Amino acid sequence: MTSVVFALLSATIVSAVAAPPAVAPKPVAPPKAAPAPAATAEDCNVVDPLKIKAANESGVWKVTLGPNDVLDFGANEAEAKHAVEIIQHYHFTRECFVRRPNASMMYWKNGVAVPPGNMPGQDCITLHPETVQALYAARWKVMDGPLWLLDYGADQAAALEAAKIIHSYSLNRECFIARPHVVMQYWLAE
Repeated sequence: MTSVVFALLSATIVSAVAAPPAVAPKPVAPPKAAPAPAATAEDCNVVDPLKIKAANESGVWKVTLGPNDVLDFGANEAEAKHAVEIIQHYHFTRECFVRRPNASMMYWKNGVAVPPGNMPGQDCITLHPETVQALYAARWKVMDGPLWLLDYGADQAAALEAAKIIHSYSLNRECFIARPHVVMQYWLAE
């Protein structure tokens, strides 16, 4: 009798453990989550919005600052000129990145802050900075609820740093120039 009860109990436990979940699991941090990143200096280039211009260099439209190329728009003259208008409109003086090269997050500041405001012709998505978080779901992503904002692959520290920047500047809009092949990304604050 004891062996029958044990066999039934074992079968019940195995079937309960083997049953698939009724609802898809929500993304969670992997078991060995690293602590939040320490305060790090921002990775920014200085920009003079009064000296920035769109220039055609051998058939390639670039946003330049003196002899330096800031952005490369290929054959897209209109988008290069639009980028200059955006930089000048918001008086951007710093072009900043989270984890170069190939940074998932590029943001621009005018002095020490990210500006608020609007400009006609912007391509922006709205987000809620208070609900933004770095989540792990096979890759490290910065998300606002179901809205995927940034993808950092295996780089947890970069995803945490990007979420921290969104929180600290209260960024509530992510804006793009030249989608779907984004050349310039900028964020605006509340």
